[in-house]
Amino acid sequence: MVARKDRNESRAELHLPRERRVALVMGGSQGARNLNSLVIEAARQCADLCDFLIITGSADFARVSQLTADMPHVHVIEFCSAMATAYAAADVVISRSGASSLTELAHMGEGRPAGSLPLRRGRPPGAQRARLRGPRRGAHDA
Repeated sequence: MVARKDRNESRAELHLPRERRVALVMGGSQGARNLNSLVIEAARQCADLCDFLIITGSADFARVSQLTADMPHVHVIEFCSAMATAYAAADVVISRSGASSLTELAHMGEGRPAGSLPLRRGRPPGAQRARLRGPRRGAHDA
């Protein structure tokens, strides 16, 4: 169990403003180029509403950093080893729906509003939904 972190202390550690809302965005261990691109566009349109803390992963860090260089309300980090701090600093969480991200959200999200997006790469539409329903009679995973 992770100890609860103080919101203001967490924001200070991450160099985030105390007085604005913060959206935490993370693509999970594989990153999420499309998610990052959508958030960058949203951040351009929502500069007066909130700050964004985007954890990009190594594959997309340079691109996101470059695209948001002129946006002081967007804070980009490649990796976060202190996720309890990131969750405590956030008012809302947007993430991929990977096992680790959902587990962290359940333990550290503390009732924050969250949006979770499935990873679609290489899967036909509806594959995630079908897996949630369970295997069909006689079907098995190869």
